Amino acid sequence: MNSKIKKLVAYAAALITVFMTASGVYGATEISQLDKAYWPWQERFNAALEAGDHAGIIASGEEITALFLVGGDPAVKAAEWKAGGDLELNILRTVTQSVAEAYEALGDFAGARAAYELTLPVAVAWQEANAPADTEFVKTIYQNKIAAYGASMTLYAQIPGAGGDVSCHGAKHEPAAGIIYGEVHAGDEAKRVNSAKTPSASLVYVLYETEIISDFDWIIRPLTQTRDIVEIAWNVLYEGDTLPAVTNGRAKIEAAADYLNGLGTPIWLRFGAEMNVWQKKADPAQFIAAFRFVSSIMKERAPNVAMLWSPGATGHIETTYAQFYPGDEYVDWVGVSLYTVKYFQGNKNLDGTAQVLYMTGGFANPVKKLEGIVAQYGDRKPIMLSECGVENYSVTNGEDVTEWAKPQLRAVYQTIPMVYSQVKAILYFNTAVEGLDEAYRYTLYDNPAMETLYAASVANPYFLPAGTASAPVTYKKLVSGAGKAQLPQNSVALAIYAPFVQKDVTVTYMLDGQWIGSSPAAPYRQIFDFSGYADGEHLLTVTAAAGGVTLDSGEYSVNIAGGVCTVEKR
Repeated sequence: MNSKIKKLVAYAAALITVFMTASGVYGATEISQLDKAYWPWQERFNAALEAGDHAGIIASGEEITALFLVGGDPAVKAAEWKAGGDLELNILRTVTQSVAEAYEALGDFAGARAAYELTLPVAVAWQEANAPADTEFVKTIYQNKIAAYGASMTLYAQIPGAGGDVSCHGAKHEPAAGIIYGEVHAGDEAKRVNSAKTPSASLVYVLYETEIISDFDWIIRPLTQTRDIVEIAWNVLYEGDTLPAVTNGRAKIEAAADYLNGLGTPIWLRFGAEMNVWQKKADPAQFIAAFRFVSSIMKERAPNVAMLWSPGATGHIETTYAQFYPGDEYVDWVGVSLYTVKYFQGNKNLDGTAQVLYMTGGFANPVKKLEGIVAQYGDRKPIMLSECGVENYSVTNGEDVTEWAKPQLRAVYQTIPMVYSQVKAILYFNTAVEGLDEAYRYTLYDNPAMETLYAASVANPYFLPAGTASAPVTYKKLVSGAGKAQLPQNSVALAIYAPFVQKDVTVTYMLDGQWIGSSPAAPYRQIFDFSGYADGEHLLTVTAAAGGVTLDSGEYSVNIAGGVCTVEKR
C-alpha cells in the first residue's frame, strides 16, 4: 500500500468518527461552552447514524450546521474557530461530511454538493491546525466532489471556418485550429486503427541512457514520409539518478540534434517525460538544467525540432507542475500524459473517496483532469496530450471494462477538443508493452467497440489528417456575453459539456416547444436541419435529465435569416 493510499484510508477513518460520546474526548469546560440547543440535535444525529437513517442524518445535521453558523460565512467562522482552538470546528467538520454522504446515498447530488461546499473550508481549517502536511490532499478530495456534483450544462456549436474560440500562439509546428493526432508506433501496422483518414502524427520511444535516436532511423524516417510530424519521447530510464549527468553529455545530444535536423521534417522532442511521477524522484533544479541544456542544443542545431515539456497529469501530492517548468524560452509545446482508468492501481476495493481523489471509476473525468495544465500554460503555449489512453481491460482483475471506457474515450476525443481550443495534438497509446507490471490495457486494435468509437471520433473534420494545415471548423462556447454562433440553417451542430456523475443522462432539444432530438451519450451531439423553419427568432430549450429528474436546462435564441442560423444564450 503506497503512502497516498495510507493517507486516504487514515483520513477516511477520521471523517467517520463523529462525537458519539463527547465527554470522553473533551474536558467539561469545553463541552459546557457549546450552546445547549446543540445537544438534542446531536442525540438525534447520533441515533440517525446508528440506524443508517439518511434523511434523519440530513435533518439533524443541517440543524447543527445552522446552529453553529447562524448565517455566517463558513470560511470566516472556520478561521475564527481555528484561531481559538474551538470544539465547533471539529464537530462541524464531521457533521457536514456525514450530511454530504447521506445526500450521496440518496442520489441527491445537488444536496451533496452544498454539504461539501460547507465542509471544505471547515475541513481545511481543521487540517491546517492539526495536520498541515495533508491539507492539499484533503482539499483535493472535496474540490473534486464539488466539481463532480455541481455539473451544469455548457452548450457548444461547431461552426464552419475560424469564427469559433480559436487559440493560437504561433508556436513551432502549431496549427491555427484543429488537432494533430495519431498513435504510438508499435512496429506492427496491422495493429493501427482502421480509419479512412491518414493520421497526421506518430509517437516513437527512445531511451536516453541506453539507445541512440539515429539507430531508430528505420522507424522514424518512413514515418516522416507519411506523417506531418513525429513525436520522439526521449525517456530517461534511470529517472532522477540520470539528471546530473545530462549536462555532461553534449556530444550525444549534438549527434541527436544533427540527425533530427537532417530529417528536414517537423519533430517534437519530448525529453524527460512525466518527471513529476518518477519513482526515483527528480530534483527540480537538476531537471530544469537538463531540459534547458537539451533545448539549447536543439534550438542551435535542429530548428525543425519543437521542444515538448510533458509532466504526468497527476503527480506526487507534494509536487507541482511549476517546480519542473524550464521556462517559456526553452519550451515550445506543453504536453501531458493523460490516462483514464477504472480502478486506481487496479484495486477495485478502494472506496468512493479514492475514486474522487484519483478521478477513477464513477468520478473519472479526463476533461477535468486536464483543466490544471490548460489553466496554467494554455494562455502562452499549445497543449498536447503527448500520450493518452483509456483503460478498457483491467489486467489485475481480468475484467473487460469496455462499457465504462466508451464514455471516457468520447470525453478525450469529442469533449476535450470542444472545451479546450488550446489542445492542438493528441497521441494515443495504442500498444501493449509485454513484460511491464501494468494493471491496465488501453489498446484499441483488439477491442472492436473502442476502435470503432475512436475512428468515428477522429473522422470529425476538427482532427487534421496528414497534409492538412488547419481545421475547416471550430467550436464556439455559447454562454451569456460570449458572442454568437452562426451556422448554416441546414446543418446546426450542437453538443454539451456536462460532467454529470449520474448514469443514464439524456439531453433533450426542443425548438419552439416541439421535440427535435435527444441524445443519451455525452457530449450529447446533435446536428439539426432547420430548413423548414421560417425566418425570425425561435426558442431552443436544452434539458438534461436522469431518472425523471431534471439536472439542468438552458434557453437559447435561434435567429434564422437568409439560410443562416444565429444561436446565442438567452
